[in-house]
Amino acid sequence: MSTPASPPKAPPLCSDSIHYVENYQLRFLPQKLSGRIKARLRNARRDAQSIKPDSIGKAVKQLDTALDLIGKSDLQEYPPDDVASVKNAIRKYRHCLENAPPLQHATIRVVVSRRTSSGETVVVEGANVLLELEHAGVTGKDGSLTLAVAADRKLQVNADYGRDFDGSAEVTVAAGATKRVAITLNEIAEGHVVEPNELALDEIHDDGILPYDFSTFTLRFLDDDEMTVPITDLSDVALWTGSVFETELDVSMFTVTPSGRIVAKNPELVRKALLQYPNTQAIYVTAYDRKGRGYDNRARFQVGRNRLTGYLIAMPPTPKVDIGNADITLYKDGTIFRRRSDEHGKFDFTYIPSGIVHFTATRMVGDVEYKALADIHMDGDMLEVILSMDRGGTTH
Repeated sequence: MSTPASPPKAPPLCSDSIHYVENYQLRFLPQKLSGRIKARLRNARRDAQSIKPDSIGKAVKQLDTALDLIGKSDLQEYPPDDVASVKNAIRKYRHCLENAPPLQHATIRVVVSRRTSSGETVVVEGANVLLELEHAGVTGKDGSLTLAVAADRKLQVNADYGRDFDGSAEVTVAAGATKRVAITLNEIAEGHVVEPNELALDEIHDDGILPYDFSTFTLRFLDDDEMTVPITDLSDVALWTGSVFETELDVSMFTVTPSGRIVAKNPELVRKALLQYPNTQAIYVTAYDRKGRGYDNRARFQVGRNRLTGYLIAMPPTPKVDIGNADITLYKDGTIFRRRSDEHGKFDFTYIPSGIVHFTATRMVGDVEYKALADIHMDGDMLEVILSMDRGGTTH
């Protein structure tokens, strides 16, 4: 008895070239910039899966935007090799997309149904169908929608019916073939189908710090072109500490402007909530536009309220070695803050989060590396701290 032939493997994706950048290298760039680049890469990957005539052009535009963001950012204090690696990976992805053969086509017939209270399964007319989270159409009277899709690619198909029901499926179809995709809607318990978006908190600094003394607090959902989405209905706002939702904020604390900006009516009330939960790492927002389309996402940040200043000095036997212009990093909860000391070894960080931060300073003198390491407990301003630099480093 012969062994059945294995199904053909899908051809490699151009996006394979950016997996390492997305999952590792971007964290070495400023947090706000890293998040914006991730959004552009995600959008490019989605556009490249489409069979629309302008899909590759749209994907390339997203990558060009990512490169522009890097080019316009002040990255003098960030390792040039890390910046170059990210740019080269994006350019490689761009080149691959522009030179890839056209995607082959396949067909899916999406059939959407739901169960009634009596246990009967009925088809759903008027359900929204999304392909790779992009709205693709609405089901007809028979509960179905037929779509042309890219062949030999794993595709995500979602469906929803208002705010109460949603469902999803994944499908891969061979070139020229047609496949039925059945989605049974369930009552939404957690989450819902969302439009592609990015959530921006305007007051966050490039390094991901939200100064505790902010005078305004403005959230915006952004579309693929970085335009503010005109949401009309704010549903939920929650503070996130990395593993749990610490607290829900009353949506009455915010107002939604005609352009869709979510603005704190009284920033002092938001500040009190943030300072009550010092380990807050993000704010999570759910909202809807006038067509009932859902948007949710989180903006990552850490609240900065302390100042750290000090000097680096060289230890004997070489106390006169030049340790000015040392590269300094502070690390806390996955976020990296970078500075460079002045020519005398002086450094100054403003708006550092509370808690323990890991301090590292390095300086190459010839072929010898001098290093200072310290764990600093930031429970208030720490001024005029003196840290010594040794060959190979000394932990304080």
